[in-house]
Amino acid sequence: MNSFNVGDLVVLTGEGCNQPAPELMAIWRVERLTDTYAAVKFDPDVQIAHMEGLERKRYPLDWLILYKRGHSD
Repeated sequence: MNSFNVGDLVVLTGEGCNQPAPELMAIWRVERLTDTYAAVKFDPDVQIAHMEGLERKRYPLDWLILYKRGHSD
């Protein structure tokens, strides 16, 4: 079972892989949670590649995994 909090960064995986390519490459910020869904927001400041045109989406929790940034220190 996935455990997310509001503010966490997540990416699509698993069953969510049938979504358009920009959605698969995006890093999303969790805005709201229910028992089964996450409302997420595209945050251009945390992307690893330049992307535009994505806004808010709603995905099942089992389509998402936490995104962990690498450390450069």
